[in-house]
Amino acid sequence: MPRYALTFIRNLALVRAAVCRAQAVRVVKLIVDTGAAMTLLSWEILEGVGYDPAGTKERVRLVTLSGVELAPRITVERFHCLGAEVRDFPVVCHDLPFAPYADGLLGMDFLRRFDVAIWPRRGIIETL
Repeated sequence: MPRYALTFIRNLALVRAAVCRAQAVRVVKLIVDTGAAMTLLSWEILEGVGYDPAGTKERVRLVTLSGVELAPRITVERFHCLGAEVRDFPVVCHDLPFAPYADGLLGMDFLRRFDVAIWPRRGIIETL
């Protein structure tokens, strides 16, 4: 079973991931969020690898602390996390209120591709 380190900041479990477009790569810190249906990345990250979230027509509804918002959804060429690469992976573009700690959320749309075990006390996540 491959194991990956969890980093905890203020009880938020974070993993490292990478988002890619052509030769551009950004390594990101994502909150493991089993309550999030979709994976979410910040505007800065997506624009940094050459995507234009403002230019996409596809929007999804997000329920946030401040209410319901419409956010762009784009498809990234390559997304790497937990030892796996997913091509043409749709992500939602939205900035989180705790931006200094994380660049987005790792949602169930990615996690459901695996059986995972999360061991918070041990600080690991395993893919089965």
